[in-house]
Amino acid sequence: MRKALSLFVLALLSSSTFGQHLTEDITVRVEQQASLFAVLHRVIGDSVNDLQYFDDLNAWRDESSILRQELIHEQNLDLHFARKDELGSFLFLSDSTLGSSRTLTYAFTPPKWGLAEQGRSQTFFGMNRPFHRFYQNVNSDPAPANTYGYHAWNDNPTHLIIQNPEGLHFVVPGLPGVQRDSLIESKDARTFFIGLHLSEIEQDLGGRKAHWIFEDDFPILAQSDVLEKAENYFQKFYEYSLPEDLNILVLDEPGNLRSTGNIVILEWTLDPMEMELDLIQQLVELFYTNELNVNEYRDPWLSEGVAHYHRYDYQSIHYPNSKLFGAYASTYAARFLDVDELKPTYLHTWLYLYMARQGLDQAISDSALAFAPFNREAVVKGKTALIIGTLRGYVGERAFIRGLHRMTSPDQIPENGLTPEDFIAPIAYYSNRDTDWFLGDIYRTSKSVDYSLDDVDQCSYIATAEITNSGEVAIPYSTLGYDENGEPVIEEWYDGHLGTDTIQLHLEQYSVVTLDPNQTIPDLNNKNQWRKPTGLFQRIAPVRLQFYTGLDQANKTQIYWMPTVKFNAYDGVLAGITFYNKNIMPKRWEYKIGPEYSFRTGQLTGTASLRYYRPFSSGWLHALEAGVYGRYFHYDENLGYGRISPGVNFHLRKSHPRATVQQTIKLRGVGVDRELRPEDQELSKYITNARYWVTDLRYIREQQHILHPSLLEIDLQVSDRFSRVGVSYRQRFMLPNRQWLGIRGFAGAFLHNNQPAGQPFFSFGLSGTQDYLFDYSFIGRSDSSGIWSQQFFVTDGGFKSATNVYSSTWMTSLSLNVPIWKGIGVFGDVGYSGYQDQVYWDYGIRLAIVPDFLEIYFPLQSSLTNHVESFNYPTQIRFILNVNQTDIIQRLRRGWY
Repeated sequence: MRKALSLFVLALLSSSTFGQHLTEDITVRVEQQASLFAVLHRVIGDSVNDLQYFDDLNAWRDESSILRQELIHEQNLDLHFARKDELGSFLFLSDSTLGSSRTLTYAFTPPKWGLAEQGRSQTFFGMNRPFHRFYQNVNSDPAPANTYGYHAWNDNPTHLIIQNPEGLHFVVPGLPGVQRDSLIESKDARTFFIGLHLSEIEQDLGGRKAHWIFEDDFPILAQSDVLEKAENYFQKFYEYSLPEDLNILVLDEPGNLRSTGNIVILEWTLDPMEMELDLIQQLVELFYTNELNVNEYRDPWLSEGVAHYHRYDYQSIHYPNSKLFGAYASTYAARFLDVDELKPTYLHTWLYLYMARQGLDQAISDSALAFAPFNREAVVKGKTALIIGTLRGYVGERAFIRGLHRMTSPDQIPENGLTPEDFIAPIAYYSNRDTDWFLGDIYRTSKSVDYSLDDVDQCSYIATAEITNSGEVAIPYSTLGYDENGEPVIEEWYDGHLGTDTIQLHLEQYSVVTLDPNQTIPDLNNKNQWRKPTGLFQRIAPVRLQFYTGLDQANKTQIYWMPTVKFNAYDGVLAGITFYNKNIMPKRWEYKIGPEYSFRTGQLTGTASLRYYRPFSSGWLHALEAGVYGRYFHYDENLGYGRISPGVNFHLRKSHPRATVQQTIKLRGVGVDRELRPEDQELSKYITNARYWVTDLRYIREQQHILHPSLLEIDLQVSDRFSRVGVSYRQRFMLPNRQWLGIRGFAGAFLHNNQPAGQPFFSFGLSGTQDYLFDYSFIGRSDSSGIWSQQFFVTDGGFKSATNVYSSTWMTSLSLNVPIWKGIGVFGDVGYSGYQDQVYWDYGIRLAIVPDFLEIYFPLQSSLTNHVESFNYPTQIRFILNVNQTDIIQRLRRGWY
């Protein structure tokens, strides 16, 4: 292979030409259907021997690279488990210097496309940076390869020559349309795109050309006026004209390829409006990165965020009637969920609030690789769009537009690239209002804004409002009043403040006054920004009883309802209706009331809860969660139980937003009141355990790294009858077949125990807990036979076979799950029970349909019996069935935040 590549490069050397006045000359020969690339790379300048060079291809092969770590963090393991031949290859041939010229020769094969959505597919090649990058006196790569293709603006002017002996179809920065010549030359390009078959439609723009290029024979787009509309929109804000030859490369799957030079990359869709909006967004981003030279690593918001803002601003102008959910907004479901009238810009509010209300917001000023994956949407795009909208409303349309024009005047563009300070300075120049807040705490920290409208007073000569900011950051805000006919009067903007302030409103007799009427500012709570000046319940917006869920709307008091159907062995079918205020966006206060009727007992059962969640922007404590939870159901035939559990959780702050370790300290009390059969009511409470209270202190440390997740739990329980401590540790390793090798260890001991000897109720269970705290969703928790008696959860000793072994002194165990093929594997457990003073073991077959949620265990043999020879083997089979909604959500969110 090395010899073949060497000959390949020698052939290239014999036919290449170089410019004498350019900083870099690159000649690349492409063969084998874009599967083999030979490169001669010359750098011309002073001190070329001091240059350090880096190649992106190494990121596919290096297990410690930023690219690999990003993908693993996002739970994408395709690259990690790829075969060596799928990673591409690199062969370095020579490095020579002659005077002020340094020449490298190397060859490479590109990685498989699907690994990081760059490289080569069956029909297409594209990489954001296929060639070496040179830096002066740099020991580590200042712009490493990454999932989203962010780069720092530091490319040298480059003369690119492509040798194309096979007549492949190229799209090259700086050149018009599809290039098929055997020798292709561009005076300023560092990448290119290749298709085995590319179609082209040329559009005349009055002396300029636009080339619509398709990977396949896509239908002709009705885009005759799109580019004219786009240019007119741009020229409203910027000193801008479309390139003389604009290439619009439309791909079925553009992956993580970035637009570059005169090439805009779009994803094909059947919706022409979406393609138009994508085009606007890509053009803005390309303008900021290529023309204004924004450093995307350092300031991703200044390219992606600004582009996202313009996309939605353009939509509001050219498609004013469009809705957040597009065509689905006109459906019955959207009307039923009350989301049919939401504007597209509501997306910014939702993205920001979803993370901020959980305390997961980040500073806009963070660098690209510091953001948690979901915050690339919530902060880089959503929060950025909100503060730009706030800035525009506050300084006024004229100052905002004049400022952007000044920023992009040829004599104003900074030589070293546009910075955040360069962005705001010209807007401040034309504004008579203070704009220091824009790059203040709202930009540099994750501190929150929380304005509330506390009071409105009005008379014949003055109208005032009392505004309180309970947050930590002061930014401008607006008010809008509605007259007695419900018509909007005027939107007014005010300087930001902390604490309480009284502002003067435009004089009018208002029926309603609102804060932030267009939901422009990044405010933590929009439910306290609506008020009537007179009458009862001035702060309460009209009540909306709404099915299932929805999105927060400031002008409505939303109460959600949902019919429920459940089942357990003792209540039978449970039917009811649940009322709650929780929706897709987390809230500071959440309540739930869920009465249910038991058809088997004829009794009213149900649940109720009240929860408070308070995040903090700094310090060791990430969030404080407190609540009280209650429920009443039946735990046996005609025997009910009531459970109430107040508690507080201390969520510790992660070391950084992308850290995969989460730590929580939980303190709760659990009070249980169980009904007894008449014959048991006179027995001692230590025997019946009819009523008891347990105080539970638990520390949880969860490592969520997908290749080796772990869970450590230390649990201390205290009551008047016993006190016990238990430690469990679960470690998993993902094997090359993408199945889990699992190890679990447990040790527990009683510190004191007043229970009668042999009483198992509060004891450690070798095959799992008795669930005296009623934490788990057992369908037949008291059954001793039948299918529901075979349901279990991996707790305490964690044995998968039913042992009926309990210890009121101490217990320890070790478990192993070994995968074999897909969800099929084997398990083994070994443990010691102090009460029996005996060692136990078992092993068998495991079927993990949905790991941790639906698993079936087939025991083969144990220290107690040979299960296979059991008279009724099906009764020996046990299964895990976990339908806990919180556990499901926790699993789904991994990798995103």
